[in-house]
Amino acid sequence: MTKANHLDTHTGGLIAVGVAAIGGLVLLTGTSVVIQAGEVGVISSLGKVNERPLSEGFHIIRPVVDGVQRLDITRQPLTANTAAATSDLQTLTANIQVEYSLDPERSPAFVREFRSVENFKLILDGIVNESFKSASAQFTAEEALQKRTELQAKFREKLQARLTQGEYFVIIHSVAIPNLEFSPEYAQAIERKQVAEQNAKAAVYLKQQAQEEADAALIKARGEAEAQRLLAESLRNNGGDLAIQLKQIEVQRDFVNAWKAGGSTLPQILVIGEGNAPPMFLNPANLGNK
Repeated sequence: MTKANHLDTHTGGLIAVGVAAIGGLVLLTGTSVVIQAGEVGVISSLGKVNERPLSEGFHIIRPVVDGVQRLDITRQPLTANTAAATSDLQTLTANIQVEYSLDPERSPAFVREFRSVENFKLILDGIVNESFKSASAQFTAEEALQKRTELQAKFREKLQARLTQGEYFVIIHSVAIPNLEFSPEYAQAIERKQVAEQNAKAAVYLKQQAQEEADAALIKARGEAEAQRLLAESLRNNGGDLAIQLKQIEVQRDFVNAWKAGGSTLPQILVIGEGNAPPMFLNPANLGNK
């Protein structure tokens, strides 16, 4: 072997050793990975999911051997339109809104079960529909309209139970049912019922008003009757004195006529009255020949 060949072989060996050393150093020191806010990292080592999730911040992983899958753990909206039946067999269509997020502490189990968020969303749509149908079956159509808040609460209860039972590793933050629609026939029936109820309330009001007016008229009539009774009683009490006074006037008239027939001069004023009867002041000239 020539000296030149020996040098080339030695140089190649040094290069190989250097590459191996660098590779070993990389394996020992690892590769850095940064998990952003609103994310969680799940490590897979040669296809096996590591049970320790990576939280927000800087981490070192083994290159080649370890892979990191980032998952969004912020709140995610889900909107669905679903048809369901009520307990009285009316069909309703609901617009459903669900806000959820992945549970970061259970993200390794989530990846192991669903592999990706996209796969989970397909399953979640079905769970939401099933949960709403189960909840609506406990309400009549009228109750679903009048007790929307209770229907939402029952739907959330069913959804949470289904997700917990099946270990879907998500957190439900809110649910809403902003819109409920029924068949045109049932909507018309509800409208007719509401109109009938309004008319019934109006009739009750008119009846009450008529009763109040009748009561007022009765009270007024009773008051007038009582006034008439008191007046009649007063006339009866004073009628004796009045009759005496009238009789005195008649007697006096006869007296004056006789006096005039005899040629006597009539006095200007006569005062008559006796007992409790009030005195009467008469001009005899006014009594003559009447």
